[in-house]
Amino acid sequence: MALPSHARRRARDPRCACALAFASVCWGLTPALASAQWSGSVAIHARGYPDGVPGGAPHHEQSLTVDAERAFTWGEGSHILTVAPLLRADPASWSRSRFDFIELVWEKLWSDWEVAAGMKQVNWGVAESVAIVDVINQRDYGEDAAALGRLGQPLLSLRGFTSLGSLEAYLLPYFRERPFAGRAGTLWSPMPIETDSAVFEHSRGREHIDWALRWSHFVGEFDVGAAHFSGTNRDPRFEVSERVSGGPALIPQYDQIEQTSLDAQWTHNAWLMKVELLRRASAFEEFYTLAGGLEYAFAGYLSVFVEYVHDDRGAAATTSMENDVFVGVRLLTQDWTISSRAFVDSRTGNLIASATGSRRLAGGTTLELGGRFFGGDSSREPSFARRLDTYLALTFTFFL
Repeated sequence: MALPSHARRRARDPRCACALAFASVCWGLTPALASAQWSGSVAIHARGYPDGVPGGAPHHEQSLTVDAERAFTWGEGSHILTVAPLLRADPASWSRSRFDFIELVWEKLWSDWEVAAGMKQVNWGVAESVAIVDVINQRDYGEDAAALGRLGQPLLSLRGFTSLGSLEAYLLPYFRERPFAGRAGTLWSPMPIETDSAVFEHSRGREHIDWALRWSHFVGEFDVGAAHFSGTNRDPRFEVSERVSGGPALIPQYDQIEQTSLDAQWTHNAWLMKVELLRRASAFEEFYTLAGGLEYAFAGYLSVFVEYVHDDRGAAATTSMENDVFVGVRLLTQDWTISSRAFVDSRTGNLIASATGSRRLAGGTTLELGGRFFGGDSSREPSFARRLDTYLALTFTFFL
């Protein structure tokens, strides 16, 4: 049976072959490292949507996810090779199924310097509601969770530590497009997304070399970071075009952007005050985004959050959280993890609320029940915002 075009494209993608070759070479050069241990998990997911079905999408989604990680060290710990593969299989969706590397990176450590090469996850930001300054890695819309999955980013990085803070520099030689797979990845627009027809502003397309700089410092009760990114926008905009097979479709447009950001956190006893600020400019648009608020921790196991998110594009934004008040609570015990989150749009009154409860079972397993509720008028959501339908989900996870 012939594979769909998107599956064939992934099969031809040189990233997987290069990644496997890189891992094989490193394994061959370090045979004494066989004592390193794998860690990871196997999870079975089931999700049901009780409301109407957009564009003929299924009422149910099921998938199997296997993730693992192994760290090899040598040279008295100065060399680290991290291998973290991910397999997601959805029997009903080729586009949502994938094999990838979350991390496949070699790092060399000195007393005041670090260098890294490979595929890596880079985390920026402090807000609980959204991560607006987090720009290095592409989001994986095949996942549907409070914290979206992210794709490993090919990069070369250098990090230095000084008395005035930490300095980081990144070269990003290959761009990874955003997946829009499964019910969670669709947009409010009823038109399909033609990812195979994505348009890039720069003539080098996916091969454009992006770069980023970041400074961060911790002084007393304050943790501050400032960054600048120049390159291909991870967050595409969309234009309507006619498909060859007939009917309109949305074509992702990846512009070149300049993004400057600031994030800061003040920690005082049980209180945390957080703020993230962002300016992004391209030939198409310029806008500012703000996310920030307060967190309070009761006795170390119960935390409450109140934040505000503002995107000055308003209804033209590519996110549902463009003018929202966020409230959340998280309870951590020895056997239970319970969290609840809610976004209330101060412009439209629309509500997006979610809750998750996870129970640790015997034998290194957990059972998680979660759900999300959307209330309001979906026609008042931004045109190209990610679909946030009401659902109920069950996940069984076995940890290795």
